Amino acid sequence: MSPDVLVFSSGMGNELDMENQLPFWKRWKNIPAVRDQRFVEVNHDIINRPGPRVVQALASIAQQLHPEKAEAIQRIMKNEKP
Repeated sequence: MSPDVLVFSSGMGNELDMENQLPFWKRWKNIPAVRDQRFVEVNHDIINRPGPRVVQALASIAQQLHPEKAEAIQRIMKNEKP
């Protein structure tokens, strides 16, 4: 498996500090996500607990992967018309 993006949950003092984590990940430099430094951080409270808020987690991931679509994603989350 060669992921293009790595998704991490953070919160409650476990914020993703890629500056300090990057040396650890560099050992897997052949993984596209590591090579291109594509790391996505999602609040642990909305992704680690199964329930309706998982949709918020997916929206957060989508916004980070496609920032050019962030405004459209916000409208969808608010149930607004395009």
